[in-house]
Amino acid sequence: VVMYGADFLLPVLVSPVVSLAAFGDVALQHGAAGGMLGFGGRLLGFLNYGAQLRLLGENFVPAYFDAAYDLYRAEKYAIYSKKAVFPGYVGWLASTGFTAFDENLVFTVSLDGPFGTPAGSSGNFSGADLDPSIVDNPHLRGMFVLNKGLVPGFSFSAGYDKRAIASFGDLFSAENAVIFARLNLSSGPAVITLTYDLKYNPFAEDGETWEVTSGLETRISLF
Repeated sequence: VVMYGADFLLPVLVSPVVSLAAFGDVALQHGAAGGMLGFGGRLLGFLNYGAQLRLLGENFVPAYFDAAYDLYRAEKYAIYSKKAVFPGYVGWLASTGFTAFDENLVFTVSLDGPFGTPAGSSGNFSGADLDPSIVDNPHLRGMFVLNKGLVPGFSFSAGYDKRAIASFGDLFSAENAVIFARLNLSSGPAVITLTYDLKYNPFAEDGETWEVTSGLETRISLF
């Protein structure tokens, strides 16, 4: 999978009380194209906000390698390689959150979706078991990060990724959801990371709809 892109950022207002910047990007994926225009900034020094208008062409997959990549990798590649025909659409994204303790405590949440229903019953996924409601309805992503500057030698990040939100009750449904976390312990140049991913996969062939993936990573920085 190969992608190319370019982006820009234009500061509009810089102040300790409120800041505002305009930004945008354009990306190419295997002959498909997509782009975004938006604005965002910070209020009162700690509240973040942002909004985007997304223009996504046919068979363009935004955020290809996201938190739910392992759950939908087959469907994404079918769209990317044009084995499936996926309609283009105009969409939106809104985000908010806060930062504290010199950027060492961060929380962000974003909600994105299309204007209208771009796929509906006409979405052709060439046999892939991808429900068109995943694209036709909003997508929520929340992220909490504790950087190592607050607690020496310790950092932590966790997130929740939920697709196909057709109603308020869907926010608490396990279907089309991913929960992930990373716990880091560092000592000098060495970092030990415990990873954890919990996914709900209704298409699991072995009948185990809950997929838990955990691992242990070790990294050493020489310079």
